[in-house]
Amino acid sequence: MEFKDLTTRVGLWYGNFMNNADPRTEDWFLMSSPLPQTVVIVAYIYFVKRLGPRLMEKRKAFHLKEVLIIYNFSVVALSLYMCYEYVMSGWGTGYTFHCDLVDYSDSPQAVRMAGTCWLYYFSKFIEMLDTIFFVLRKKNSQITFLHVYHHSIMPFTWWFGVRFAAGGQGTFHALLNCVVHVIMYSYYGLSALGPAYQKYLWWKKYLTTIQLIQFVIVTTHIWQYFFMKDCPYQFPIFIYIIGLYGLVFLLLFLNFWYHAYTKELVLKLSSFGCRIQLCDLAFSCFLFFNTCSFYTFVCTFNYKHLCIMLLESSLEDDFVYRPSPSNGLNYFLGLFSWMGKTLGPTHSTPVMVEGYRKTIVPVRTDVYMYTEWSIFVVTPSFVNSSPTSLV
Repeated sequence: MEFKDLTTRVGLWYGNFMNNADPRTEDWFLMSSPLPQTVVIVAYIYFVKRLGPRLMEKRKAFHLKEVLIIYNFSVVALSLYMCYEYVMSGWGTGYTFHCDLVDYSDSPQAVRMAGTCWLYYFSKFIEMLDTIFFVLRKKNSQITFLHVYHHSIMPFTWWFGVRFAAGGQGTFHALLNCVVHVIMYSYYGLSALGPAYQKYLWWKKYLTTIQLIQFVIVTTHIWQYFFMKDCPYQFPIFIYIIGLYGLVFLLLFLNFWYHAYTKELVLKLSSFGCRIQLCDLAFSCFLFFNTCSFYTFVCTFNYKHLCIMLLESSLEDDFVYRPSPSNGLNYFLGLFSWMGKTLGPTHSTPVMVEGYRKTIVPVRTDVYMYTEWSIFVVTPSFVNSSPTSLV
């Protein structure tokens, strides 16, 4: 009896809640109830975290170069179109970037804005293919909590946005996100074309900075609501949700960047005896502006040498990039100069690295670059030996 009473109350609450929904979007695809999208999102999470990796465990990774090229540039085209629609339906034709209310009328411009909001919502399901491609290509390390959380929470919250507030102040972050996606998916698409196009991707190191700036702008724009004397925005709850969304993603992204690119390597360098206490700030800046755009640092140690593997991996690529010396190497030279190391003349030394005998082309005595896999071998000045056996 208590369970029946509870379900009755929930049903009444849901009915009253939905009475405030926008009638214009009621009959649109996936808009009748939040249940269908919830099923899709749960199935997505289960597939990318459990079922997919199990199915691919004993299978070879799929090579999806052509598929990725088509997919990424299709998302670019869709994002450009949504940018245009958001601008023409409000953000470039009357919105003030201050207190912008939702227009619930049936005017062509108001309906156009609502339609753009629905298209943005639906695009979040299309972007779930990002993770599915990771699974099929066995890039499981890319399927992080941050990645899955982002692709799950966005469509779920945007269902309520389209049903209740398809327009107004709460859509600015969608416009900004479309702009960022044009840049990001252009990079992914060009990366998928192959090594011949890497020279056109000099701007990739700014991708992470752009994403962080996006969250700062979104949070700043939406939080201005709390400092307005009078703004009768129809659903203030969405202001709180968007503000929390921007702040949470900013913190998650900063936390990911810190642990992935700063903390681990700094600690490993410290444990090896490198004197970095005087250059932590410079080291962090170096990592942020030059490596956070999908660089991965892996440090391995033996008794006499520190080997730093500098792998630059792309979300959409099957190959390992070969970063040019002008990108990261000069910063390494400067970094170890700040540590008080003496940089001597250059020479070449054949070494064994993971079973492969290759010629190391050093830039200085203390810094060696493994030309094929971009491995830097750093011999601290207090080690008096030649780096000829790293296996």
